[in-house]
Amino acid sequence: MVQITGCTECSTNERNQSVEQYVLLIICLIVSSSGCDNSFQPLKKNSDYAFSIYGVLDASADTQWVRVSPPSDQLATPAEKPAMTVTLEELETGKIATMNDSLFTQDGDPRFVNTWTTMEIRNGHTYRLRAIDAEGKESRVTVTIPEPFPTPTLRREFGIGMPTTFTMFVDSMNHLADVHVEWFVRLTAPGFEEERVVSFAYRNRAEERFDGEFRVFIEPEKDQEEILQQTFLPSDGGEVEVLHRQVVIASGGPEWNPDIATSDELIYALPDGFSNVENGLGYLIGVDTKRIPLKSCRDENSLLIPCPEEEPFW
Repeated sequence: MVQITGCTECSTNERNQSVEQYVLLIICLIVSSSGCDNSFQPLKKNSDYAFSIYGVLDASADTQWVRVSPPSDQLATPAEKPAMTVTLEELETGKIATMNDSLFTQDGDPRFVNTWTTMEIRNGHTYRLRAIDAEGKESRVTVTIPEPFPTPTLRREFGIGMPTTFTMFVDSMNHLADVHVEWFVRLTAPGFEEERVVSFAYRNRAEERFDGEFRVFIEPEKDQEEILQQTFLPSDGGEVEVLHRQVVIASGGPEWNPDIATSDELIYALPDGFSNVENGLGYLIGVDTKRIPLKSCRDENSLLIPCPEEEPFW
């Protein structure tokens, strides 16, 4: 028997489901700005562009991560950092930061380069990222960071015999760029223990009720079933302990294209020619991100209010 435990707002059914096979799904979304180790497939080699650029500039993050790759016909960048200079300029002030670069690995092999900076990114400001190679070829992209948006509210829905669901209300947002739920879990079995993040995308399920107002239905029981069905643990027993659950919501700047169903498409599924990079390929957007716990919060009069924002749990 394998159980899910530790979820303070989970139903009885959530705590007692079991399966025989488990495959853990780890999805690192770009809007988290965490520099996660995503696999990456650059577009075919093309002398007409200098670089491919993918990522976000997030006013809510203390470190900005952007993936920058030279033209390549391989499934990964070469096993060394390319000769390039990447800068980020705040157009309102003229402040320029030279971005650091780090070679990331996957399965022990060098795979791709993430550039990063701790330069402050401010709401309402415009930034230009430039990448220049050793021969002077350049790609550039300019994005504007959206203004802050009100913290969403979560209403837990109740009904006899009905699964536990939440309705999230998002107001005063021009572009809903991303919504996902992160489950922080600990997997344990005889001789085995590991902590992981499992993420479920909800952006493509959002409903726009009025201009700038969205409603998102969150179904944690279905997410939990997916965790149980896709997490490898021994068939003779084990436990998935829920440490915490966070909802991540991101507002996109004016460059956000609503044809992007989820932020995963910024890496995995952009159609040919879908780019906002000058003399390059890829997509960069400005975002503002909030994290809230997956629960309802009410005031002393039992009125629904936004829960306090949280830092990333992991």
